[in-house]
This record gives sequence, structure tokens and C-alpha cells, in this order.
Amino acid sequence: MLNPQAKIRLDVDEFARLSASNELESLRRALVLGADELLPDSLNEVWSQPERERLHRAWLGVAARVCDLLCAAGKHEEAIQVCQEMMHRDPTDESAYRLLMGIYGSLGNRPQVKNIYNRYAATLRETLGIAPSGEMQGLLGRLTRT
Repeated sequence: MLNPQAKIRLDVDEFARLSASNELESLRRALVLGADELLPDSLNEVWSQPERERLHRAWLGVAARVCDLLCAAGKHEEAIQVCQEMMHRDPTDESAYRLLMGIYGSLGNRPQVKNIYNRYAATLRETLGIAPSGEMQGLLGRLTRT
């Protein structure tokens, strides 16, 4: 039994607290805190999957917010790194590719926008057997229009 007077700090609670902030530094700390796999000893346990998935989606949401704040501050290189980490964690997450295409589009780097889109299309085709959404195709068109 746990001592009810004990002060217990849970990473999940700290992640949630930091994620609720609108400050870049707090959100950055949340990303670091949420970087580890939840319950690594229970990866194959059915009961842990819903919470693991919820935290994974929450981490991706925080990462997207960090990207937006970094771009607004003109810190494009750091935003690119966050997008790449998002893509590493979830190669089929459309938001990561959309953000990265937007960053390169804002920098006027149309060839890189096309490369990112093509990488996303290939990943979807290989892993899920589907094509990018019409929204992604439209974004590609808008960002590569001359």
C-alpha cells in the first residue's frame, strides 16, 4: 500500500501539466519528458495499449504546437528537427509532413516541399497501401505553385 502522505511525482502527470502551457519552454520540456516509451515493460500487454496510444497522440500534438511556436519565432531549423522527430515516431502522421512542407514552403524551397510530399506518399503506399489525402495533394499544389 502507498503512503497517502507521500508526495509522488508521475511523469504522465508532469507531461500533462507542461502540455497545458502555451509557453515554448514548458512545451519543450513536455516533449523531452514524453520522449520515453510509456510502461516499457508492458509493451505487449493489451491493457496498456490505449493509454500508450493516447500519450503518443498527445506527444504529437505538443510537438505540432512547438513547431508552430518555433516557426512564429523564426526558428525554422529547430522546427524542422521537431518535425523530423515526429516523423520518426510516427512515419504515417500527416500533420508532421504537413508542418514540414509548410516550413519549407515558407522558406521558398519548393524542391524540398516536393521531396517531403513524395516521402510521405511512399511511406503511405508501403505501410498502408493508400495515397495521400486530397488535402495533402492540395497543399502540395499551393506550396509548389510558381
